[in-house]
Amino acid sequence: MFQTFLAGFGGVGGACALITLLLRIWPGALDALATGLYAHVRPERLPYDSPLSQHFAKTRTLGERTAKIDDRMDELCRDTIKNTIISLIYGDQSHDHSEAVRYELAKLEKLDAQCWIVNAAEKYLEDRQ
Repeated sequence: MFQTFLAGFGGVGGACALITLLLRIWPGALDALATGLYAHVRPERLPYDSPLSQHFAKTRTLGERTAKIDDRMDELCRDTIKNTIISLIYGDQSHDHSEAVRYELAKLEKLDAQCWIVNAAEKYLEDRQ
């Protein structure tokens, strides 16, 4: 099949001339071809020790680690906001901290946190109105 292809274009010289002409007409053709081929790679079919297989494995591992870090950061943010609300509600009772509690509660709702402190903050805001 490949020999028939080469013979149709005048041998290796003709095929090289055709490729050179194609690259002159469309300079990004080689990059587009490489990108297209890379986009259709199935990592499970690559040899185990190949550099590309190792690249896909490393990318997958980094993605999993990033997801874990994101989850931990969200949890840390929720805990920090909860502790802030607790200190505002139960700390200094002589001042009204409604505005700060409302602000922290809005941040907590953005993180989709539902816990007892949300109810306590809402009750605090109701009592202060």
